[in-house]
Amino acid sequence: MQPRSKIAWGTVGWLILSAAGGLLGLSAAALLVFLGIILIFAPGTGDPGSFFNMAIGSALIGVLCLPSGYLAIRRLMGKPESADTTLSRRTSLFLNIGLMTLPVWFALAALASQGRAGMLVMPFIMPVIVLVPLVWFLGIGARRLPIKPERAWKLTAFNLTLTMPLTLLVEILVLMILTLVWILWLSNQPGLLHELWNLNIQLNQLGDPAELQSILTNLLQRPGVIPTILVLLGFVTPLIEELLKPIAVLLFWKKNLTPRDGFLAGLVCGAAFALMETLNAVNSSTDVSWLFLALGRIGTGLLHVTTTGLVGWGIGWAASQKRPGRLMGALAAAILMHGVWNVFSILQGFSGFVNISPWTQLGRYAPFALVFLWALNLGILWVINHGIQKSNDSGLTTPPAVTILE
Repeated sequence: MQPRSKIAWGTVGWLILSAAGGLLGLSAAALLVFLGIILIFAPGTGDPGSFFNMAIGSALIGVLCLPSGYLAIRRLMGKPESADTTLSRRTSLFLNIGLMTLPVWFALAALASQGRAGMLVMPFIMPVIVLVPLVWFLGIGARRLPIKPERAWKLTAFNLTLTMPLTLLVEILVLMILTLVWILWLSNQPGLLHELWNLNIQLNQLGDPAELQSILTNLLQRPGVIPTILVLLGFVTPLIEELLKPIAVLLFWKKNLTPRDGFLAGLVCGAAFALMETLNAVNSSTDVSWLFLALGRIGTGLLHVTTTGLVGWGIGWAASQKRPGRLMGALAAAILMHGVWNVFSILQGFSGFVNISPWTQLGRYAPFALVFLWALNLGILWVINHGIQKSNDSGLTTPPAVTILE
């Protein structure tokens, strides 16, 4: 009697996850293209360009989920896991060239946004502008380090299909809880409640943007309003995101996870999260403002890649060396950097239309602070990469590494 073959349910799970992500992404893309075409022949009912942008973004997400499913099928067919790979000098050269040509793509996007034909051109420029910086940041962190292809694609599929929706859900739940607490507190402040009700009536009756700005300025000048906003977006949001972004790394806790493996896995998780966040932010606009938003998101992408890589590095230390102290330190550093980034980004926005001491004064220093954080994040990627290379952190027994594009 032939023994029954053991089903690799974990691999089956990855196949289902990847197939679901790919199917949803590509199906949504097809539907959005269809809706965009309808809007072309029904002018005045909506912006077809935004639908085409969202279609390309959805298709990109769907396509990036497919490699994990393909590799899962290979494993179910009994084929061995792919050998570890490293980025070759030729690949690094291509990445550097891609980054240097980024201004050209921004210029093309600016030209395309001036005419109606731009709605057909912009969707194909957008993936380049979004992906090139993220891949370059990954290249900086992964330089000369052996990467497990199957693990990288699994992490990509997991983050694109589950991590971002989970993060949004948790943030919404936390916001609802905080809103409930605020309402309960407000119920004991009848004077403030009456004032907010009047403010709501005024906002509904406004038609002049200058009057709206005046009311918002008065609202922001109330004691505690700006500090509350800074605490929510500068601490609560970074805390939630830095806890959840590397959650997929924990799936490999018992698979000989080393600091190198954790760091590389974190880089992939951060890049996938940044990709989703950036696409959600920029794919609904086709005018020139899209360019400034996309440019600002490059820095946010670097932040997500670095902080998640840092936390992943800490997870690798905790898993392999049983040293949770480094994980706690890495998590605290990631939350701090993320929070400082958010605070100065918010203050920079405030300083443009309100004059409230000391927040306006701090907002004037925001560009310098953000540039410093840019350099700090790149430095962290280089330092951790260099440290792993120097320590020869190759983990336990791994397949021999091969060099891609050589």
